[in-house]
Amino acid sequence: MKRKLMIWLVALLLCVTMPGMAGAADKPQFRMSVTTEGDEVIAIISASGLTDLYGFELQVSYDPLRMKFLKSESSFTGFSVPPLVKGGNLTLAHTKVGPVTGVSGEAELATLRFDRVGGGEAVFRLEEASLVDSQVQMLSYKPGIAEIAEGGEREVKLVDIGGHWGENDIAEAVELGWVTGYSDGTFRPDKSINRAEYAVMLARALGLTSAEEQVFSDSGQLPSWSRPYISGVAAAGIVNGYSDGLFRPERLVTREEMTAMIVRAAAPKVEVGGEPTFADSAEIAAWAKPYVQAAADAGLVKGKGGNRFMPADSATRAEAATMILNLLRLLRV
Repeated sequence: MKRKLMIWLVALLLCVTMPGMAGAADKPQFRMSVTTEGDEVIAIISASGLTDLYGFELQVSYDPLRMKFLKSESSFTGFSVPPLVKGGNLTLAHTKVGPVTGVSGEAELATLRFDRVGGGEAVFRLEEASLVDSQVQMLSYKPGIAEIAEGGEREVKLVDIGGHWGENDIAEAVELGWVTGYSDGTFRPDKSINRAEYAVMLARALGLTSAEEQVFSDSGQLPSWSRPYISGVAAAGIVNGYSDGLFRPERLVTREEMTAMIVRAAAPKVEVGGEPTFADSAEIAAWAKPYVQAAADAGLVKGKGGNRFMPADSATRAEAATMILNLLRLLRV
């Protein structure tokens, strides 16, 4: 029986639909409800009009920039396959065990629990549902129903980003909570960003902190507010000190330095290598060229006017926020 069950589960996970079943007249109705309890968001998926439901597979999409999947639960007795999570897509399956009849009528199929990690509306969508009866016959449906988890918003009222090329990305970054404006209501999008500020922004976006301080020759000069974040990205191999052992927190970050850090953070999704094709490629430092081309290929960075990369230019707060947001989208797709 165990071998038969595992064979059935493999077929279920691969969505192998039994021939001749897809045109059934009576289709079940699927529903999804979303509630919030503190920072936890709960999505409940149920169905009515069921006939002899023995097992099921559900495919759910969600916003990984705002939600982190915690666990799934089912009121069904039997065996659950560990959920498969890839970016913002979740697949879960459950089956009864043994020679028992399935459930008919109405049933709650799954309860999904998420942790809110970013502000703003988050959309949950039931993309596909495959239902199996006790005769191991399968029907697949594409309900496409969606619910929105509201709340958790961080009101974005920045007085100086309207009409700026990075307005939308800056607003989303602030909404997600890993970057903020200044006390006077400005963001100062064109202000250059230093190494300490950039390390903090990147670490907060990636959720990287460390209580164990990294040993730099100038560790005592690191601003106290930046130390756990710098330690976090340094421990992850994203940010390095210079050859003399200094971190130089106040030094402005260049576009090529920022790009290298982003590519390191994107590993292994982005493979380092290649020769840049920007018009000013000769001005890019030899060590940075593979990172710059990798970032360009992955859509993480763009050139400026005339297809110039401007590698030695100081990176701005808008550029930093936009590139980090591109990184998050890449990592969580």
